[in-house]
Order: sequence, then structure tokens, then C-alpha cells
Amino acid sequence: MAKLFFSLRSKVSRRIFITVCLCALIPIGGLVIMTNYSVQKELSGNTERRLHSAGKNVGMALLAALYSLKTQLEREALLTAYRPAPENQSLQDPEIENVRPFLKTWFFTDRISASKELPRLSPEHMARLSNGLACLQIVRQEHGSAVFLWTRVVDENNFRSYAAAHINPNHLLEHALAFVPARAELLLTDENLQPLFRPEESSPSWAAAVAREEFSTDGRFLEIRTGDDAWLAGQWEVFLRAAYDSPAWYVFIAEPKKLAFAGLFDFQRHAGLMALFAFWVILLASSILIRHTLTPLEKMKQATQQISTGQYNIHIDVQGRDEFGLLSQSFNRMADKIQQQLEKQQALTLSVREVLGAGEQDEIIAGFFNGLARISTRCLAMLTLYKPQLLNNRKIGSTWLSKISSSVQLDMLWATELCPHEINKFAQSNDSSCHQTTANEFPTLLSPIKHFNYPHYCLFHLEINSQIKGVLVLAGQNRLSDREETTAVRQLADQLSLSLSRAEVAGELEALNIGILTALARTVDANSRWTHGHSERVTKYALIIAAELGRSEEDLQELKQAGLLHDLGKVSIPQEILNKPGKLTAEEYTLIQQHPGEADRILEPIHVFKSIRPLVRQHHERWDGAGYPDGLKGDEIHPGARILSVADVLDALYSDRPYREGWPRGRVLDYLKDEAGKAFDPKVVRAALNAEHKLFDQPDASLKRIAV
Repeated sequence: MAKLFFSLRSKVSRRIFITVCLCALIPIGGLVIMTNYSVQKELSGNTERRLHSAGKNVGMALLAALYSLKTQLEREALLTAYRPAPENQSLQDPEIENVRPFLKTWFFTDRISASKELPRLSPEHMARLSNGLACLQIVRQEHGSAVFLWTRVVDENNFRSYAAAHINPNHLLEHALAFVPARAELLLTDENLQPLFRPEESSPSWAAAVAREEFSTDGRFLEIRTGDDAWLAGQWEVFLRAAYDSPAWYVFIAEPKKLAFAGLFDFQRHAGLMALFAFWVILLASSILIRHTLTPLEKMKQATQQISTGQYNIHIDVQGRDEFGLLSQSFNRMADKIQQQLEKQQALTLSVREVLGAGEQDEIIAGFFNGLARISTRCLAMLTLYKPQLLNNRKIGSTWLSKISSSVQLDMLWATELCPHEINKFAQSNDSSCHQTTANEFPTLLSPIKHFNYPHYCLFHLEINSQIKGVLVLAGQNRLSDREETTAVRQLADQLSLSLSRAEVAGELEALNIGILTALARTVDANSRWTHGHSERVTKYALIIAAELGRSEEDLQELKQAGLLHDLGKVSIPQEILNKPGKLTAEEYTLIQQHPGEADRILEPIHVFKSIRPLVRQHHERWDGAGYPDGLKGDEIHPGARILSVADVLDALYSDRPYREGWPRGRVLDYLKDEAGKAFDPKVVRAALNAEHKLFDQPDASLKRIAV
């Protein structure tokens, strides 16, 4: 059994097993089903005919018994004058009572007189008796039904007499039971399907279901269910209307279904045993076939599952020269190939990530050469970028050189003279992936590495915006014939081109952005000759203090932008107020206080400046909450705005103003100390004091503005 289940673990083996089982069991099952259907049909037909015939025989026996009773009653009526039947003491004997045809008889001459023991005759019955016809009366009683037979006789002297008899039900049942099969039960009912004669306790167990009409029929016989038991019954109608002017009686002959279909159940049991035996034979044969045929397939399944989890160093050991043996050899070669490809792809992915993750040109190129060491088998690599500069009327390019090994060492950058003829020749090469060449074909381009005396070179162009911007040269002892290695180097070279282009664009955009902001700051500062260069100096002071505080590169970038734009709102302030040599009036000072909010309003439509707007708006807020425009206090002020506040006041005090000369360094620093915890964040003041040398002693002409 264990071997069988082992053989059925794979889907293919189960498919083969199911196919074998279907091919074997469907004909067997079909034969069993058809035979079972035929046997069931035959048994049903026989049972139907037998029960129907038994019901008919019982019905005919009842009619014959009634006719015999009618004849006997007429004979007694001719011999007896009007008198009640004598009480026979022997009737107390049950055996005599069961066989006696009448329980009691009544005889009348000429006319019928009333009796409490006899039911009243209807006018229809009286008319029938007057015409010499017999009639039956059925009276429902507590324990069954009483049947009364009425008749009229006329003798040879035309003397009429009437007779009535209470029919002994046992006498009728005795005639009926003589025709009931041995295993069957009899039930007589009236037209309402209520049992006749018998009390409920002596009726068949299924009589109540018949009375409630809880039975079904399939056109052949009735099926009556009583709890868990089922009965098959034949029905026959005893027609009494013509002979006795009485509603019909119904005869039910029923047998237990399990007895009627005992032969069918025996056949089903034996057929099931035979089918089970055939099934086990098929199981045994198919398991042997599957186990000997699909063992190699099971090994391949396990190997493929291991490969799906990343274990590519798996091999299948299948002996033989059949299809499975050849398939296992191909599988092993495929696994080795996948392992090699995965290692190369992982190396390429790591290299691409290193190239794309770098920001500066030197970092990008260093990452590129590290990636080459992972994916290439060449001995030497040279990278030349076509960003020529004129030097002594010659075009000069930038060249990097590296030996490809596990430990990459990048040689120093040097200038290489570019030959336009060689550049055009390489650009017109038909092979877009790489170009195999020798040193003689490109002597100027390959001059930096000619002294290594490598016989074969492979050139890859670096293309940006459909223009060749550089060339990568791989040198080795043999031609580069590995297409996969060529493809990997080509992909890495494309990523290098993309990263260099991105770095160049990012640098240009950064320079453009800072240039625009600087120009804008100078435009604002140009409103007053006393504030010339103020925004740039505040920016430099803020960056020095932020670096002392250990702020991130992102924070420094925001400070640089906010420092250049912090006084943007002063464009709305008249020059005469900015250049006023004396003390400002209250109205003028109120106007000055509006410039942080005005700068915030100007920057609001520019989404990229969303992060620096709080710095610009809050750079005149005080630590004690007495600042403007919002009166923020302590930690409510943006950290960058706290730095700008110190840098702004530092430059304002250190620079000349129309109403005073610039303060000396010591006085400025003393002021910052005094205002720590009042106007300024103490931590920012402490950082400014620690960076005193960087703030005041660095050679920068813009730090101390000379009054014009």
C-alpha cells in the first residue's frame, strides 16, 4: 500500500492511474449498472404482476364470498318466517365465531320494521330492495366497520320476504387471506381508504400511511414508507356499486421492499465485491507500471522544485539510454547554464545598481570599472569620454584606464588626443553592440594602451541622445566571442551613458538653479547699496553654522535656497526706506516687518519651494516670541529659520549700514551670546561661536562688504 501511494504522488502518475482505472472500470461499471437495471426492472415487473394478481384474486374472492352470503341469506329467508335469529350460545367459542358467516340475521315479511340493531335504510335502498336487488350497508364503528347485507326473496306463491344479516368480517377475511402471498399483508379499505373490519391495533403497520395517502406510485405499484421501512403494494378496486349499490372497497397487498428486492440486493452485493476485487487488481497493476516508468520523472520534479528555490547546482542521476536518460542529461546541462546565467545577471544587477547609485562623475566611473571586473573576462579596460577641450589647437578627451581583476585599481585621469577620422570611422561601424579590431585600425584612440601589446580589442560606443559621446575599449589575448558577456558589457555601458548624462544634467540644473537664485538675490540686494551681497553672505554663514550642527545634505540644500531668497519680500519696500540714514518711523518699521510674509506670498505658487517657505517666513521670529510676522516662540520656529535668524543678524551687525558702521567681530559675538535664549536658539548661537574661525577668517571678499 505504501508503494502504491508513493507511486501516485506525482500528477502524471495520477493521470496515468486514473486513465487506466477509467478504461478498466467504466466497462465493468457500465456492465454492473446495466445488469443491475435489468434485474431491477425484471424484479419490479414480477413484483408488480404478482401483487396486482394477488389483489385481483382477493377482490374476486370477496365478491364471490359476498355472492355466496347473499345466496345463503336468500335461502334462509325462504325457509324462515319473521323472527329474529336465535342467540346461539356456542358463539362464545372463538373458533365457531370466526367461521360463522353471519353474526346475526333478521327476517321480515311483507314490510320491514325498525330495529335498533339495524341501520336505517335510505329511500334509494328501499327502492332497490323493492326491485329485488340486494344492497350493502357499511357502518363505521369504534372498532372497525360493520357490514350489513339486505336482500328480498319471492317464493313460488309470490310471497315476498326480506332478510338482513350482519356479516361476520372474519368470514370475509378468511376468504381473502386464502389468496394473499405468504410474505405479504392484506388491507381492506372503504372508499375513503379507512380500514374495514380490523381495529387499528390489528391492522398492518402501514395502514395508517395508506389512510393518510402517504404513498407514491411509479405506475407499476405503490411504495409506502413507515419510518425506515418501505413496502411495495398492489391495489385492486372491488366494484360493489352495480351489485349492492355500495361504494367500492380497495384491496392492498403489500410486501416489505427488502424482501421483494432481496434478489436485487444479493446481486448488488456480489457485483460490488467483484468490482472491488477488480479495482484492487487494477491498483496493483497500475502502481507497478507507474513506479517502474515514472521514477525518473519524480526525480526531475524534485530537481525542478529545488531549482525554483534557487538551488541551481542540482543534477539528476538517471541511468539508461531511453528518453528519460537523454532528458536528464539535457536537464543537467540546462541547470549548469542557468547557474552561470544567474551569477552573471546578479553581477550585472549589482554593477548597474552601483553605477546608477553614484552621483558624481568619478564615483560613476569607479563603479563602472568595478562592475566590469564582475562580468568581463578581458584583461584591460579603457574609457575615453568625448568631452573635448582645445589645448594647443588640439582636441583633447578624458581617459580612464583600469586592469580588470577582482581588485580594481583605477589609474589617474589623463588627457588623450582625439582623432576625428577615427571617431567617424568607429561611429559608422555596422555592429551596434561592439566592434572587434586591432591596434593598427585605431592607432590614436588606442595609443594609451598600445604598450601592453594585447592582440585583440573590443570597442563599445557610449551613446547619449543618438550621439556617440565616448568609447569603451576591452583588451585581451583572444577575441571576445561570448555573446552573453558582450550583451552584459553592452548593458552596463548603456547604464554608464545614462548615469553620466544624468549627472551632467543634474549638475547643470543645480548650477542653473543656484545661479538663478543668486541672480534673484542680487536683484533684491541691489535695491540698496548697503545690502549689496547680503543674501549671499547670510547663505554662507547659515551653511557654516548648519554644518557645525551636523545637519543633513538635504537641510543644507534647503538653507542655501532659503538664504538666497530670505529677503525676496524687500522688493515691495521703497528704496528711500531701505537707504534711510536715520531711525525709521513706526509706519516705516511696520512696512519693513511685512517683507517675510511678502516673500512667502511670492514663493507660494512655486511648488518646489514649498519646503523652504517656512524658513523664509520665520527668519525674523525670536526665541522668546517677540519676533514677527507670526510671533512664534521656541520650538515653534522652524530649525532652519533659527539658523537663518542668527546668520542674518550676524551679517547685519558686521556690515556697514547707512545709520552706523559695522561692528567689530568681538562685539558681534558678544551680542549673540547676550541674545542666546532671548532672540536666538542657544544651540545655534553655540554652533556659531564654535565656528568663529570659519565665519570670519576664511578668505572671502564678500564676507565684509566695503561701503561704496
